[in-house]
Amino acid sequence: MRKRLEQVLYLIWARIVDVRVQSRASNPGDEIIGEIKRKLDTEYPETIHQFKGITSTAQRAMRAKVFIGSSRNSLRVAEEVQTLLQLHDDIEASLWLYDPVFALGNSTLDGLFNAVDTYDFGVFVFGPDDMLVDNAQPVFVPRDNLIFEYGLFLGKLGRKRAYVIKANQSTILTDLSGITIAQYDAQNPNIHAALGTPCRQVRDAILGEWRWPLSATP
Repeated sequence: MRKRLEQVLYLIWARIVDVRVQSRASNPGDEIIGEIKRKLDTEYPETIHQFKGITSTAQRAMRAKVFIGSSRNSLRVAEEVQTLLQLHDDIEASLWLYDPVFALGNSTLDGLFNAVDTYDFGVFVFGPDDMLVDNAQPVFVPRDNLIFEYGLFLGKLGRKRAYVIKANQSTILTDLSGITIAQYDAQNPNIHAALGTPCRQVRDAILGEWRWPLSATP
């Protein structure tokens, strides 16, 4: 296969040189691209098929793997977060509910430890899941287990790879007040619109960190 690929690349190079010489170094544009594609598809269909398979596998391996955690109450929000994050081809987001690390027979804690070792980033949806009373006033807070899961990712991956998307109506621990958190309006009936800005903020942060992994610091 390597020899055939070398032959293909040589033919491409030779054709580019030939066209550029004929056009006196002008840009051949779509004409040469179309001709090369037709030649490759016609004369080397099997090699091109194998090459596309290798390329597709490599592209998947280069994507940032993102774990999305949420409570069951906020599952619809988490699904929309997954959709919006994956608008960029460099991100592969997986929702906790459908993740194989939480398969039957595995404990939740074991699944979390496996997830921390498997994923490059973690994104957690802090919704107004439970109601508490603080100074005689009702307040809404995310689930305790969700905060614990976020803490695992934060401790292992660092604050630049663990993110929170929080409902405006949800109160969080004061210990997290120094961490930048994306927020959304849980009362907005248009969930897509409500999550547009916070998901874009998280997506940009992920891509910025993923493209420069050597500069990452906890």
